[in-house]
Amino acid sequence: MIPRALTLVALLIGATAPASAQNKLSWGEGSAPCSDWTKEHKANSAVSAQMSSWLRGYVSGANVMQNFKGNIFAKTRAEMDLMERYIDQYCLEHPADSVVVATDKLVKELIAR
Repeated sequence: MIPRALTLVALLIGATAPASAQNKLSWGEGSAPCSDWTKEHKANSAVSAQMSSWLRGYVSGANVMQNFKGNIFAKTRAEMDLMERYIDQYCLEHPADSVVVATDKLVKELIAR
């Protein structure tokens, strides 16, 4: 039973290893299209607040996962506002992409700086 389960896990990991953010499974608000991000943020809706919370969680998780390199962002509200503006702009330019694709690109830029 255990070898079968390990084989299944290895197959699943191998099948998803080369995937881009576009193909990564994302639960919650990150799976929404960028067009929804733009619409909800323009309306300043409750969903907008949920999406922003999802963004903070994703970026925080990415920070923890690569923490051996140091923090990828400062713990300031100003920097969070800049991150949200980055997603705003990306989503305006790529409305069909998902929010997770936009956020993954943001994280990659934060890590590279």
